[in-house]
Amino acid sequence: MKAYERYAFRRITTGVIMILAIALVVFTASCNSQPSAPAAPTGQAASSGVPTALPVHKEAAPRTATGKTEVGMSLYPAEQVVKSGQMFTVQVLINSNVPVKGSECFLSFTPGVIECTAIKDGTFFKDWSTSHTDPPSKALRMGDPVKIDNGAGRAGGTNAKSGEVGGLAIVLMTQAQDGPIGSGVVYTCHFEAIAPGEARIKLENPHVADVEATPLLAPEAIIEARVKVE
Repeated sequence: MKAYERYAFRRITTGVIMILAIALVVFTASCNSQPSAPAAPTGQAASSGVPTALPVHKEAAPRTATGKTEVGMSLYPAEQVVKSGQMFTVQVLINSNVPVKGSECFLSFTPGVIECTAIKDGTFFKDWSTSHTDPPSKALRMGDPVKIDNGAGRAGGTNAKSGEVGGLAIVLMTQAQDGPIGSGVVYTCHFEAIAPGEARIKLENPHVADVEATPLLAPEAIIEARVKVE
């Protein structure tokens, strides 16, 4: 990655973290302005009908013996073989042993061999926000709608100022100092194989933020998945 690209990625990531912090303040203020629902009588559950237990997508990531934070993102499957004209998917996965509030990454792929047809939100943040309603929470994708540039081999959120393809970012809006923990799907990326060859799908400069909007992943990381089109 070139120096100016790394600089741009850092600037964009910093902007996303700032947006997250500002959005949380606005969200908190809006929640405080709403009348609170009456408390349920002692010994009775609230009648919202929404479960409060955290849905486990996969086995939760255990804490290490030293209490070390372990956070990672990956592409699944890491390798696959498809036929020309075949549709296939690649999932962006997250794994964390601490609560997280958001993630960002830049998605690129080999143009001329595969094309991206759609990117759908996964369940990792969405399910947590649905099941945690006291205080209210919402999973919000930044830079919506997703823009796909198959000529350049990039897909991501729409840059509000330039309209160009930016990073894929999603944040959890909630007053709670909490968030999903464990493993799950952040995005499902849909592709079509258009010509024989070797293709790579990359997550560039992925970031995960904890409940205080602190980045948890090492900067400038690149995660790859390989696709062979026959």
